[in-house]
Amino acid sequence: MQGVLRLVLFSLLLPPGSLLECETCSATSSNCTGSWEICENNLDSCAISLMVLSQGEKPYTTVEKGCYSFSNCSAGWILVTFGREKFIRQSVGCCQEQDCTLPQLPPINTTANGKRCPACYAAPHACPTAIVNCTGFENYCLGLTMHQHGGKAISLKGCTTELTCEELQAGEKAFLGVDVRGEKIDCRPASQTSSLSGSFLLCLLLMMVLL
Repeated sequence: MQGVLRLVLFSLLLPPGSLLECETCSATSSNCTGSWEICENNLDSCAISLMVLSQGEKPYTTVEKGCYSFSNCSAGWILVTFGREKFIRQSVGCCQEQDCTLPQLPPINTTANGKRCPACYAAPHACPTAIVNCTGFENYCLGLTMHQHGGKAISLKGCTTELTCEELQAGEKAFLGVDVRGEKIDCRPASQTSSLSGSFLLCLLLMMVLL
């Protein structure tokens, strides 16, 4: 219902018969400026996509602005962790022409939650899989293979949130510059790390020594 109300509000902002114009640009920074373009009829909203990719070194930030379909707009974040200080954070904000502001990225939470997932990131080749400790609200494991323009494959595995899984599986947002609809996406609850196994083995060894 909230999405329908926002769509009605957006339509009221445009005078009858007027055409939606959106700023269009992309850059490897936290903001960009570009020319204003008239949107196609099926694109009824402007959008800004902000993404940060870290592979354990200096984070790589990209921003894109352009026309978008309001039906694909949502308030959710995309968050995937695939190693220590290795993560992808992305947020898309929809707006109308002059009313556009940069979206907020999901906060970084480094508190381990006791769950683990296979993790890797590679393009274009398959990547060796490691195991990563999940943090914060990351309670799902993501496995994703997708193809960028030109056919280059991207392999990604790691911890993620249930909301991110829902966003990707619904194909509601482009991810890493790729329309994920039709791509191979595997999401499942993360496995729980047993905190009792180490204590149990220690007690067992002590019992064997005492006996």
